[in-house]
Amino acid sequence: KKFNTADSLKQHQKDAHATVAEVKAGGFDFKKIAIIGIVVLIFAGLGYTVKWALTGKVVVPITESEHIRGAVDAEVTIVEFSDFQCPFCGKVQPTLEQVLENYNGSVRLIFKHFPLTQIHPYSIKAGEASECADEQGKFWEYHDLLFKNQNALGIADLKDYASQLGLDT
Repeated sequence: KKFNTADSLKQHQKDAHATVAEVKAGGFDFKKIAIIGIVVLIFAGLGYTVKWALTGKVVVPITESEHIRGAVDAEVTIVEFSDFQCPFCGKVQPTLEQVLENYNGSVRLIFKHFPLTQIHPYSIKAGEASECADEQGKFWEYHDLLFKNQNALGIADLKDYASQLGLDT
């Protein structure tokens, strides 16, 4: 709305906005405002969902240095943001392996580190160790060992897994 004078703006503010006195007197409906706020948040979320639905794409930058399992040029890409100590990340591994096996050549899996350090204190070192394994060409083998041994991710354990794969430590 356009206001021609400062007085018209002040009058609009007075008419359209609750005053401190109105709030204190109970003339301001907090439930109504809360419901409106929730509806606005829902529609904002739907806006993002609709945008995704219309374009059909979620863009996650992928570089040549990514950890890729499956066909590099696959039609479908699954990007896994994961933490080697996270039990839920561990539980999804068999499902991801099954998808790659069932849709061989059509699906690729990209692993991205997402350590939850506040609740998983060994996740950073496990991630670093997996990158060392990657430098020696055995990221996925080491990845699999870490997920199979999520309850033992101390430094000595990480070195032991590296030795099992013939990696330099």
